[in-house]
Amino acid sequence: MTPSGTLAADHIDPDAEMAAGRAAEQSGDLQTAVHHYTEALRARPDDALEVRMVDLRHRAFKQVAHGGGLESWPPVVPDLFEGCVEPPEIDASELTTEKLASAVFHHGCLLVRGLLDEAQVEQFKEVIDRSLEAFRARVEGTATDGSEVWCSFFEPSSDYGQYDVMGGRHFLVPQGSMYTGDSPRALKTLLDFFEGANLQSVFTEYFGERPALSLKKGTLRHVPYTTGTGWHQDGAFMSRGIRSCNVWVTLTPCGGDSTAPGLEWIPRRFEELVETGSHGALFDWAVGDGLADELSVDAGVIRPVFNAGDALLFDDLLLHRTGISPGMDTNRYALEHWFFSPSHYPTEQLPILF
Repeated sequence: MTPSGTLAADHIDPDAEMAAGRAAEQSGDLQTAVHHYTEALRARPDDALEVRMVDLRHRAFKQVAHGGGLESWPPVVPDLFEGCVEPPEIDASELTTEKLASAVFHHGCLLVRGLLDEAQVEQFKEVIDRSLEAFRARVEGTATDGSEVWCSFFEPSSDYGQYDVMGGRHFLVPQGSMYTGDSPRALKTLLDFFEGANLQSVFTEYFGERPALSLKKGTLRHVPYTTGTGWHQDGAFMSRGIRSCNVWVTLTPCGGDSTAPGLEWIPRRFEELVETGSHGALFDWAVGDGLADELSVDAGVIRPVFNAGDALLFDDLLLHRTGISPGMDTNRYALEHWFFSPSHYPTEQLPILF
């Protein structure tokens, strides 16, 4: 493995990997096919295969053994950050499953500094720009030949045909966002980075089984500074009994007193969903400001400064919102991707094999 977030490809024989991938796919072993095709793509670009890989990863999820996972949830873990100044914070080089679980299950989240380096930040900003440009062209009916690798509308398999995708796409447009799964190039780049940064092994141990991603809870963002969200827990949008962890990465300096909106949250662990649609909430999924004020009496509200490349990891119970103030005038680039335990997956979020 090369520096954090990148994978070496000089030892790969792309022809051999392609042959092995085709053989596995023809035999119906999609997990193995995904593995070999992924290796081939690291050694030799192939736009058509990148586009097809989104569907293969989606369909391969059915072949994951769903009987695994930790026996009890949340797991009982020691508080490695007891007495810390909130939030728990580490450098990316220090990330382990033990530290992630300890921070999330005792404090609600973990702030990871420098998950992406400067070059990776710029790479993902370019990926987001090109993907969003292709996305808008496809929505407007002006897509050009060859743009499919940057935007190809993902179609759920027949097992998930009852779940709406198009409505969500159009909801994201004015927010400067799109599903990562709708950009094959972005998805490939992201998964290569996550594996190179050791997140696959961290989350496999965290859940007790190989993690899965989601089409509907994985987004590329270039968010207008005027866009905000009210107080919420993401679990309010999903099935109950799930096991999750979100990786939110900013590609723009934000938060605190900077010019770009960041995140703010109540720095404590919530063990369940709180009441929604009351105390002045504007939506039935939102937590009203009045209730948030009550819940933050002891812990307060924090809005840390994030540097480009920093990440916040949290699960579906963290009570948070966009941290926006008058005078902010910088749009924010960000990546947001939820990982789930396959044995406790919210099927309406449309799985993608990691």
